[in-house]
Amino acid sequence: MNIFRSSGFTLIETMLYLALFSMLAGGAVAAGYNLIEAANRNQTRAVLIEEGNFLLGKIGWSLQQAGTVASGSPQELSVSRLDSSFIDFSLADDSLVMAADGYSAPLNNAGTKVSEFSVELEPIASIELIHISLVLSAITVDGKTVNQRFDTVKTLFQ
Repeated sequence: MNIFRSSGFTLIETMLYLALFSMLAGGAVAAGYNLIEAANRNQTRAVLIEEGNFLLGKIGWSLQQAGTVASGSPQELSVSRLDSSFIDFSLADDSLVMAADGYSAPLNNAGTKVSEFSVELEPIASIELIHISLVLSAITVDGKTVNQRFDTVKTLFQ
């Protein structure tokens, strides 16, 4: 009587293990890609938040010693300061431009676009409320657009 005892795996078992391993490896690659994509979006959003806080801070700085504030259009803010200087903010070519003493420059960096800038003045008795709204956008490393909205209200006592 001839009995063969084989140790090891059959061809079907080996193919089944390879199929399961390839499915697990494919899932790991997809999860890794999603993690990298999410990290890129978060990094871009952090840059937008930093840029938005800088822009709002610059507008807030100009309003600290403001004598009068005017808005010729919803996308412009003119500040006449107590030291007789004038500072103007306006939206031009996807940038928030600050003009002061005959000099003007965009405030945001080249990788960040200001798609919306609006100012609304609301006088209430001896107080003037200044509603400022910004929408910033940037493109992630993988080409997706990320938007962030910033809203603030500043108070000017007269």
